[in-house]
Amino acid sequence: MVRMRLMRIGQKKQPVYRIVITDKRNARDSRYIESIGYYNPRTQPHTVELHEERALYWLSVGASPSESVQQLLTETGTLDRFARFRAGADPDELLDQAYAEKQAAEPVSPKTSYAAPQKVVSDEPVAQLVEEDMEEYYDEEVFDEEEIADEDVEAEDEMTEEEEEVLAEADVEDEDTGAEDYDEETETEEA
Repeated sequence: MVRMRLMRIGQKKQPVYRIVITDKRNARDSRYIESIGYYNPRTQPHTVELHEERALYWLSVGASPSESVQQLLTETGTLDRFARFRAGADPDELLDQAYAEKQAAEPVSPKTSYAAPQKVVSDEPVAQLVEEDMEEYYDEEVFDEEEIADEDVEAEDEMTEEEEEVLAEADVEDEDTGAEDYDEETETEEA
């Protein structure tokens, strides 16, 4: 099956892609039948250069575009022109329209390196900003202070009972072990 897809040709961490026609079973960067354009995602806005006539030909003979190429073809209007071509529109008119759209488009700068966006710096100290955020949070939330106080008292009572039980058990164990340790020490001294 013939497929339209992207083939990476850019350097490390600098992707640039060719739009190629290839067999579906071939690897991404292996041999291809024909190159019909290129895509550079690093420019702002990204650059798509496409040979419209060859793209329409390959679509007409059954080449299926990959998802990413389909998005690029939709963006350039090629899929719309292909639908009109299948409906019976004149191919010369469609190609003239594609050429006119390409000429009317604003030129894209080949520049691919841009300065990092500037951070917004506030004159207020960070602690003051955090306090303001917390005040807004507490203003938005509705707290019933009595309900929270009752829950805290109940939790303290439960914890106290549990702690008493644990402490009572620990005291008993300490008394037992303390007595045994004392007996063992006195026996070793006597011997």
